[in-house]
Amino acid sequence: MRAILILCLAGCVCGCGTKTPDDAWIAQMRAKDASVRLQAIWEVMEGKRAADVAVPDLIMALSDRNVSVRRSAAQALGAFGAEAKLAIPHLVHLLQDKNPRVRKVADMAIKRIDPHHF
Repeated sequence: MRAILILCLAGCVCGCGTKTPDDAWIAQMRAKDASVRLQAIWEVMEGKRAADVAVPDLIMALSDRNVSVRRSAAQALGAFGAEAKLAIPHLVHLLQDKNPRVRKVADMAIKRIDPHHF
């Protein structure tokens, strides 16, 4: 019993608080600096993040104050295709964005995610 307790404590000391690459990516997506957020999105477009990890934060990025972040997030969501289906209502909302390039990329992303949506 004592040996089990010691092993559990050792495991916690060695493993508790260890950040995964996904944790680091999520922190990048939530950074104050737009260039850091953009770098995180580019990692998605390079295939370095799975949809289950990336889609929720990419959806949040669709409402970013930075135009490039919004546009890039929409593009990255489109690249996931059907795996990003949860993003469609948010992308539809983005069709009203004040920036025409953001609107165009959002439209293209919707078509890539669900070609029969409209």
